[in-house]
Amino acid sequence: MQKIDPKNNSIENTLQTTSIDEVIKNYQYYLLRRGLSKRTTQEYVSDINRFINFADLKKIDDLEFFINRTKDYIVYLKLEKNNTNRGINRKISSFRSFLKFLWKENYVSNNYSDLLETMKTPKSLPKAISLQELKEIISGIKFVFSKTNKKYEKFIHL
Repeated sequence: MQKIDPKNNSIENTLQTTSIDEVIKNYQYYLLRRGLSKRTTQEYVSDINRFINFADLKKIDDLEFFINRTKDYIVYLKLEKNNTNRGINRKISSFRSFLKFLWKENYVSNNYSDLLETMKTPKSLPKAISLQELKEIISGIKFVFSKTNKKYEKFIHL
């Protein structure tokens, strides 16, 4: 990984001496600074760690390789692990967030997060409530308003 020197736009190889663990720890702090919940932060970091183990990465110095291995990992999750598209999309969100972190913290000169596309997820219609459930709701409303104000009783009855 390379870090950009904003003063003269030259590239310095800072991450070749930085361990992956240190980069991940910085990513975790970045997520917490952004206000993500502790659980979301843990899940995102866990996603990145699982990917690093899958890809057997020792350092993150070649973003093209990183992105290609990410795409391989997505296929692996779908075909080998039978993950749903929704579950895979959450992991893609983790990868995008990580790539944005690398860019915002000046480890890379470009935002590569748009190179990862989300998977199509099926759209489901909302589930309708049953007639019995509707009657129970109306009964509850009638009871509440009949006890509080009589002027609403005719309105509720209608």
